[in-house]
Amino acid sequence: MPFMVVVCLILTACDKDDVLRGEPMVWSYEILTPDNVRFLKSTTEDSPTYFFETNGKGGDMIMTCENFDVLNPISGDSYVYDCGWATLKIDGNQVKFHFPPSTSNNVAYEEIQISANDGERKVYTLICLSRAINND
Repeated sequence: MPFMVVVCLILTACDKDDVLRGEPMVWSYEILTPDNVRFLKSTTEDSPTYFFETNGKGGDMIMTCENFDVLNPISGDSYVYDCGWATLKIDGNQVKFHFPPSTSNNVAYEEIQISANDGERKVYTLICLSRAINND
């Protein structure tokens, strides 16, 4: 009898893992300043990652989550994230990016995790931003 209980628990655990898998976040993006911001690549994992680069001359872009209507705050209760050389703002299902012009020749890199609720669990996307050396 105990053996049967263990087998049932194992089968239940496997089924539960399948049920808890959430739908990955699906994104589109619009680069409003294509001369200054560019898309590098993305991954197609359960938690996708998107890579963008700016040249330091300033720019803007918008990412829209196509399958979630509301995104969670980025950090704590804030819908705005400012790393000094990039500002992100959550607005419904969009993330709005602003890259102010920079005179710095320092390379910068930032990873920002965006999330949404999928029932009782959260789904995530990692956005990786880099600023190249400002070459006039």
